[in-house]
Amino acid sequence: MKNVIEIPGAQFGRQLQSARQPVLVHFYASWSGPSHILFPVLETLAAELAGELNIRQTNLDNHPELARRYDLTKVPALILFDRGTPIAVFDGSSSPRELKPQLQGLLADYALLHARRNRRGARPAALSNHQPAATVSLQTKRTHPKGN
Repeated sequence: MKNVIEIPGAQFGRQLQSARQPVLVHFYASWSGPSHILFPVLETLAAELAGELNIRQTNLDNHPELARRYDLTKVPALILFDRGTPIAVFDGSSSPRELKPQLQGLLADYALLHARRNRRGARPAALSNHQPAATVSLQTKRTHPKGN
């Protein structure tokens, strides 16, 4: 069963804004080896974090306007959204096995902020603007020491 669903460009904003839980979007390119490394990692995470997080993906080869909109200069890129607003950006400089604990920490923060929002009836400051509240590193390839 496929847990990570492709978002067509025309439905991108609508799907993110209507989501009832955070959405992690994998922005990838078909020619990118590191993007392909993330596919099975994200499938596993989608199954493990079902009910807490939706994971979606979009091919930037087909939707370059999304790269411009979110100022994406490299792939893969991962952005965590809350109702269409980016709240965390994974920039590509740590390992895929670090992704789950990083996401779980962000989801715990999200749950706390969401609870506060429900009590106050207002959107918390960390989630109210269009700038990501956090930037997290994610590296999808190994680097070799010089001389090897």
